[in-house]
Amino acid sequence: MKNRARCVLLTFLLLFPFSQVIAQEIRALKHEISSLCSPTMSGRGYVQKGRDRAAMHIMRKMRDAGLQPVTPDS
Repeated sequence: MKNRARCVLLTFLLLFPFSQVIAQEIRALKHEISSLCSPTMSGRGYVQKGRDRAAMHIMRKMRDAGLQPVTPDS
C-alpha cells in the first residue's frame, strides 16, 4: 500500500506541470477555431472567399511553425 501511495504521488508530481501546458494549448486551439469561423473569413464559406482566406491563414500558421510543403506548389 505504501508503494502504491508513492506511485500515485510520483505520477501526480510528474504530470502536474503538463496540465498548465495543456490548458495553454486548449486556449490557443479555441482561438484558432474562433478565427477560422469569424465573420472576416465568412465562416470558411465559399461565397465571399472565406475558404481562401482560411486556407491562407492555415498556410501562414504552418509556415510559422516551421513546416515545409509536401510539394512545391502547395
